[in-house]
Amino acid sequence: MTTEVLASVQADLESKISVAEEKIASGDAEKTKREAIAEQLPTHPAHEGAAVEVGWEEAEVAAEELSAAEKAHKTAEQEQKAGDTKLVQAEAKKEKLETVMTSVFVPCKDGTVEAGSKSKAGERLTHSADTFAFD
Repeated sequence: MTTEVLASVQADLESKISVAEEKIASGDAEKTKREAIAEQLPTHPAHEGAAVEVGWEEAEVAAEELSAAEKAHKTAEQEQKAGDTKLVQAEAKKEKLETVMTSVFVPCKDGTVEAGSKSKAGERLTHSADTFAFD
């Protein structure tokens, strides 16, 4: 169940990263296009004045959009790293629980624990229950 929840969180974060990367890619293309137009405008006397200003304003808007997309991408990457950390912690906890389950709990439940190690098995179960906050 924990794995499913973490997988869904990871999928959500990956989709956010994809959206941010697409914004960056489209912003780069748009910025390049607008900068090329802005560079050509001053060379044509017919396009001087207001048209040049509009071109520069559009280039500035594109640069701002690109900056916002890069920030969103960075945020999504940080969220992904945080999600990855939680996933690794959950996997480690799962492995520990599985080890206790197979090596201690099941033998105790089945009654196959050796007589000399019953107290150690009980202590390990109690310690595991305390460690993982079981009631």
